Amino acid sequence: MRVKGKWIFAGESIPGDWITDETKPDNKRFEASEHGYKKLRRLKCQIAYSRCTVMNDGCRVSAMLHKGELHHPGGRGLGGSKRDDRETVWTCRHCHEIEEKKRTGTRWGAQINVAH
Repeated sequence: MRVKGKWIFAGESIPGDWITDETKPDNKRFEASEHGYKKLRRLKCQIAYSRCTVMNDGCRVSAMLHKGELHHPGGRGLGGSKRDDRETVWTCRHCHEIEEKKRTGTRWGAQINVAH
């Protein structure tokens, strides 16, 4: 079941959809709308002080809003079928690639769209 709603993150309202998902502890996951995803990116970047938070090999490179990415550590699933935007971390492109390679065993590079 999909219900329009909002998620309060860092004191701001993120618009999107709540989806029933029995694999989650609270039986739901959140997918931000396009506008909500942009807002979430901005907030995660601000909270991380525009620095990569994944820290592969001690990485703390600058990951400004126009260069940084939101990483879904548990994956997003085919077509976003398990995507939960509550479970994201702010990362630089390099560390995002490393994390995806660890998770999938493949180099994905330009094959996926991380901009939403």
